[in-house]
Amino acid sequence: MKKSFIILCTLLIGLSCSAASYLGMKLPLPGASIADKKTQGNTLCYVFSRVAQKNKGCRHFKVTNTEVTKEPTDVKLNQFGRKVGGTWTEEWTVDACGTDVKVPIDFVYRRNGVMSTINYSVK
Repeated sequence: MKKSFIILCTLLIGLSCSAASYLGMKLPLPGASIADKKTQGNTLCYVFSRVAQKNKGCRHFKVTNTEVTKEPTDVKLNQFGRKVGGTWTEEWTVDACGTDVKVPIDFVYRRNGVMSTINYSVK
């Protein structure tokens, strides 16, 4: 029973993390992000989770700006013209209860999508 409950909770969290409307943000995010809507939505939950860890007690988050801080490099295209390789870095600004928090994110194109890694030194 306990194992089933844990699996159910994990699935619900995963589903809610990929639903931008659940997080109260309209996609695409404001600013100059070059990540597509799906990547932004998937990354958003993890960004908010990281900001929540740094701002204990705050539960109201909003992305106010996105900017590319390192242009894409090593971009590779497959035979259909889809990006399957390359990296870039963005910085997302999150309003956390009136405090601006800068979140550096590294993005990597993979054959099956884009992987994002949040820098643990959230400013």
